[in-house]
Amino acid sequence: MASHICSCCIEDIFLKATVDKEGLPAKCDACGVEQLKSITVSRLGKILEPILRDLLALSDEVRRFSSEDDENGHLEQEGDDLDYFVQDILGQYFDFNDEIVEAVIDAEGCWPPDGDEAFFSAAHSYVRLYASYQNHATTWRHLDREIRQTRRFFSFKVKEFFDELFSDIETLLTYAERTRDDGILVQFLPAGSPFYRSRICDSDGLRRRMIEQPYKHVGPPPQGSARAGRMNADGISLFYGARELETCLAEIRPALRVETGTITVETTKPLRVLDFTRFENAKKSLSYFQPDYKQQAARFAFLRQLGNLISRPVIPGHEAEYFITQAMTEYLAHEHSNPFDGLFYPSAQRAEGTNVVLFPQPTPKGIKFPAKYKDGSIIFHKTIQIEYKHKELALRLGAKGAEPDWEWWEDQD
Repeated sequence: MASHICSCCIEDIFLKATVDKEGLPAKCDACGVEQLKSITVSRLGKILEPILRDLLALSDEVRRFSSEDDENGHLEQEGDDLDYFVQDILGQYFDFNDEIVEAVIDAEGCWPPDGDEAFFSAAHSYVRLYASYQNHATTWRHLDREIRQTRRFFSFKVKEFFDELFSDIETLLTYAERTRDDGILVQFLPAGSPFYRSRICDSDGLRRRMIEQPYKHVGPPPQGSARAGRMNADGISLFYGARELETCLAEIRPALRVETGTITVETTKPLRVLDFTRFENAKKSLSYFQPDYKQQAARFAFLRQLGNLISRPVIPGHEAEYFITQAMTEYLAHEHSNPFDGLFYPSAQRAEGTNVVLFPQPTPKGIKFPAKYKDGSIIFHKTIQIEYKHKELALRLGAKGAEPDWEWWEDQD
């Protein structure tokens, strides 16, 4: 007689809802109690089978050697068995888990006498297929092209894309062991938080003016005078700076023997900042049983790439590639349901460095940034050495059909 599982014994809220909807009275083999809403293990196998089929791939065989004298070795599959992934998807273990695995195998409907080859087997090992961010990356590129070539203003597609992308950004966390505080993507900065901003100093006259009026000559340009940048359109002034002095100096890319002036500013009020440096380690609890699992997993995979995507260097003369990040910044500053005061994003010039962008606040006299110059903080530097560290990329040729496929890859340390 087939085992039954009741709604009360299922921990996943989406699977529980399915059992509540279609379950019938039966004695649950997990809790041993007669329950009003239960399903058979056979039915559970049919629910699990398509989820597992999308999630898994058969693992490759690798040659293992039992000792130094073993010249031939033996082939062995990597990965984990089906029992492991059934438990992982359910998020819990049942004493009759073997029966659930058999139900998944039966649900495949494979009939070997007709030449069918079974994908599911208790003898096979599997590896997980992770969600691809390619669909979202393609949409990002298409919207970038639309902004550049078709609809610079009032693009509803752009807003719709960002609405979906940042819909739950307030609730997303990062892996706690990789963060220094509470592990959230939205940072709350107290008043008095310091940032740095630098400028090339190419004349004695400019140095004198920087000393006399540091914020005016090292701070952000006046509204209407700003050149287009990574996060701002032409004429719209934003405060660009860095959390570290070394990052600030690296970002302006001074040549050898060039002087720079740097000021420290302190925030004048508590700020709410979206931290893109943390996106790579972001996490969210998703249920394999939720109807939009594939869509949400793909969106989340793209979000993890977003920090690196928006900070990548742009070749001089190709500044039009900033249009999509400019649109994103304007969305986060003005169109998001809870607008932000600024952004953190990874430095493209210094490993582990963090850049900062602060958004202006409108006033009757124009705009004002939520930061002020720290008295006596201006300092000057001369670049005496520039050091780069490089890593060689290997070139591998692999055949795909009749056409050779050249692929660059980076060896992992």
